[in-house]
Amino acid sequence: PTLSNLSAADSTAATTLTSDDISAVVSNGGATTVVWGNQNNGTYYAARRSDAGGGWQASVVVRGSLMSDDHINIKADPSDPYGRVFVALKTSRNDAVPAVKTDPLLLVAEYTPATDTWTTSTLGTVAQSGTRPVLVLDPGAGMVRAFYTGPSTAGTIAYTGTIFEKDASMDPLSFPSGVGTPVLRDASSATMNNATTAKSPVTPGSGLVVLAATEGPRQYWHLDAPLAA
Repeated sequence: PTLSNLSAADSTAATTLTSDDISAVVSNGGATTVVWGNQNNGTYYAARRSDAGGGWQASVVVRGSLMSDDHINIKADPSDPYGRVFVALKTSRNDAVPAVKTDPLLLVAEYTPATDTWTTSTLGTVAQSGTRPVLVLDPGAGMVRAFYTGPSTAGTIAYTGTIFEKDASMDPLSFPSGVGTPVLRDASSATMNNATTAKSPVTPGSGLVVLAATEGPRQYWHLDAPLAA
């Protein structure tokens, strides 16, 4: 379908995808937002439409050589007065030849409806070898909490190992450098992977729960953390 602010040719380019591309959707602030990756042209796109009707308005979240992949996690707070949308994304910058260790491998993007803009912050670099990022919104603390898989031994390239946490303020969105804090790790098997958590924002009443699993032995693990009131 043609996106209302793009030409037919641009809409075709935006939606001509690979079999490996994926999308995610969220609704808040009276609008629905879809984000998808296009590995043919290294772009993550978004399309947004008012729940009252009308056409889909497209925008570019991030674009560049090898800047898209097939990992997306999208979150929004239905009570956020700003209607912001947050998305965790993985790039393919680790596939560059030669790979640049400081390039962003994991990103978190924030959409602000008032300015119709996306801003990004690097969650992890190629050197940190992270994958499968997920987000938790903690509006009471004004924080975006990110969880991702990283190698248990720093400096190695391994897409299983330990679940790490890194937190950032929602305004401005800026994640610190480094790998973050290990929160789920099996000392006997560096195969922890696939973190998942609730779609809803967390509160002191709900606490924070994150699930993950080791691939060998096959076991589920969980983090159950209280949040300050």
